[in-house]
Amino acid sequence: MDLSTKVRLALGLGLVLLSIPFWGAYLVPRGSRQHPRWSWRQALQVRCFRAVIEVLGRFRIGDTLSLNPGKEGERFIVMEPADPQMYTGILRCDESIMPETIGGTWYPERLQEQEGVEVVVLHFHGGGYTLGDGRSADCGFAASLLLEHTRATRVLCPQYRLSSTAGNRFPAAFQDAVTSYLYLLRTLGISAKDVVLSGDSAGGHMAIQLLRYLQEHGEELGIDIPKSAWLWSPWCDVATPLIDPTIVYRTPQYATDFLPNHDLIQWMAETYPPHSSTGIEVTNQWVSPLGYFFTLPCTLFVQVGGAELNYKEVTKWFEEMTAVKENREVMKLDVVDGAPHDIVKCGHLLGFGEEARKVVERRRNSGIRKARATESTASGRSYIMADCPPTSPRDKTLQSPASPNRGFSPAPDSGEHSSPSDTSSEDQSEGGIAVDFEHIFRSSLEQALDYSNQASAASSSVTDHPDHQNDERAQPIAELDKKNEELLTPNQDMKELCDINKAQLRKIVHLTFAKAKLEAVLECKNHNAEVRNIWGSDTGERDKDDRTEGVSILAVNTKQKDLIMLLETRIRELKEILQGFVKV
Repeated sequence: MDLSTKVRLALGLGLVLLSIPFWGAYLVPRGSRQHPRWSWRQALQVRCFRAVIEVLGRFRIGDTLSLNPGKEGERFIVMEPADPQMYTGILRCDESIMPETIGGTWYPERLQEQEGVEVVVLHFHGGGYTLGDGRSADCGFAASLLLEHTRATRVLCPQYRLSSTAGNRFPAAFQDAVTSYLYLLRTLGISAKDVVLSGDSAGGHMAIQLLRYLQEHGEELGIDIPKSAWLWSPWCDVATPLIDPTIVYRTPQYATDFLPNHDLIQWMAETYPPHSSTGIEVTNQWVSPLGYFFTLPCTLFVQVGGAELNYKEVTKWFEEMTAVKENREVMKLDVVDGAPHDIVKCGHLLGFGEEARKVVERRRNSGIRKARATESTASGRSYIMADCPPTSPRDKTLQSPASPNRGFSPAPDSGEHSSPSDTSSEDQSEGGIAVDFEHIFRSSLEQALDYSNQASAASSSVTDHPDHQNDERAQPIAELDKKNEELLTPNQDMKELCDINKAQLRKIVHLTFAKAKLEAVLECKNHNAEVRNIWGSDTGERDKDDRTEGVSILAVNTKQKDLIMLLETRIRELKEILQGFVKV
């Protein structure tokens, strides 16, 4: 770091210190805080931490790594690269980057060879591949949480190479992840069933890479699978910030996280991806996991904060992974409501130390359940994963469009992504991964049907109004409700079908009538456009609440039209899945 950079850094941090009293006063009213549920202390600490990150990102000041023990003393170790044959495939994409000697820090004390141990956690620190070293000042809080609230008796935090240093682009840190894992298995002789992979932020990204590597190459290389893996606010989408830097400002959590700094995110995204000479794009599955499925080799726990910038990408990646049948029983997602990014590493600096402790305890106590739906016991929040569009095989994995559009948006009509009709009758990809399309659509369909019920309830205020009870246009709604119930009762023909096809056929029937109901409601309300005139007339015969309700009902027409389009798409897709099994 040259003198001018040091001076600018000092000035930047000095300005942060001078701003603290003003921020403290401004954040006293709860309405001025970044999140309504945050305490004054949490709001101030997150604001200060964000300012420090902004300074570091603006001047691109990364950590300098050293193999000297320093304050860690005997807890610091040096790990040599494993047999060169252990680094294959993607790890050999850049011949200028080879495995090197790295350091690491043990918690609470160094583990000796052949020493009896219950569980060892191999934890990869966060920092966007530009910050962090795994030492006490960096990972002390995270290590203490894992030691106190899990069955782990030792934690090892590797000091992997940072891309903020020239020559350490991808796959340098990835190689170091393999080195540290093999150090535990081959050098110390620890059984893989006693090792847990863990990682926060960029470290979570590294853990995903290592899991994929073991799934694809573990058997041929003779590398055993770890006991399980824990991801804390993992970085799943490296590509989008580089392709579209403005995405940060359009994220709902922009105001509540400490990460939304354009300079920092650009720094991370520009220095980490592989060199252009390798021919590997930033969207590659090994660089940016979002959009690519693979079968997990072990159980996986994922945590994300509801107020963090990465919330959407983490939940989307979770949805994509649980589209694989084998993953659904071995994955769990825990959303910490109102929490910013990476509280397991930085919770003590952000005022979220207690939330971090509770989420680690929940990981220990709750176990792995079905991944589709889960509940956060601390916050009492239940949630179901949202829509995950159909996928197509690519590079022996399945890719789904990493589109920012979610909720009720119809699946994209693009030649790049095949429809479910391209899938075999066993729903197998060319890579052999079984994908349950009924699961993929389930949550979005449930949301669509729920909205259909809400829309029907809202429409009753029109159809039940004295002025419209005799309106013949409103009759199809009641008739459809009755007919829908009749057809949803399994008849003899449907009983002869296998359970899964029968369920999907019944869903098609249900959706068809939900769509028809919506169309009838919409037609009825459009026909009764005079509702606005009747309820909003100058005659004074209707009160203010009636006028407001009339305008509100008419305002949902656009949303209903969008929902009808979604239902049409989903019905078509489900029919294509069933083609060859039953006649619809």
